[in-house]
Amino acid sequence: CLFCSCDNSSDDSSSPAATIDLTGTWYRVKTSQGGAPIVTVTLTYTATTCTRVESVYAPYDPSIHLLDITFESTYAVTGTLTATHLYGNMTTAFKIDKTYTSITATPKSEAGVQSSNDVVAFGISNWQLNQSEDISGMTNEDTSEVYPEVGDILYDIHKKESIGEEYTLFIGNTTIDGNDGSSNATRPTYLSGAAYAEQVK
Repeated sequence: CLFCSCDNSSDDSSSPAATIDLTGTWYRVKTSQGGAPIVTVTLTYTATTCTRVESVYAPYDPSIHLLDITFESTYAVTGTLTATHLYGNMTTAFKIDKTYTSITATPKSEAGVQSSNDVVAFGISNWQLNQSEDISGMTNEDTSEVYPEVGDILYDIHKKESIGEEYTLFIGNTTIDGNDGSSNATRPTYLSGAAYAEQVK
């Protein structure tokens, strides 16, 4: 499968000299392109778990919340590596290994229920409001993205930076040089240009 691997090769360091505190909630907004639904992405970290929620809104009316796609995982900080950051600058990033425990989709409005049932999203034809369905290993028909299966590991990198009293979070770019995070050997070495903002309580 795409995200699981027995490859335990190392990039820079196999054990972190320091660590990164990810606890809290981080978010970013993906703007609509070519009529695609607007998506907000929220990452919520505890000391050992990560919940990633991709909230999809109607392209014709961003006030209509169609669907949530939720990725639950445990994670561990497994070292550091030298990564390419903004404008080609080199920086130290932390290696984050995420093991998926659940991948679900949940309609959040009647419009979301109707549209999901109309297209038989993920091969499911009986979507119900606020009822989650397991979509692990399935394909998103809109984006052609194949979702991981439970137990798969994403080999990622993270970089946290301070802006005054607040922080931003950069994660690995899994679309460059074939480094899709499906194994330790294909862990991203570029940080994504889009930052997640810290959600301050």
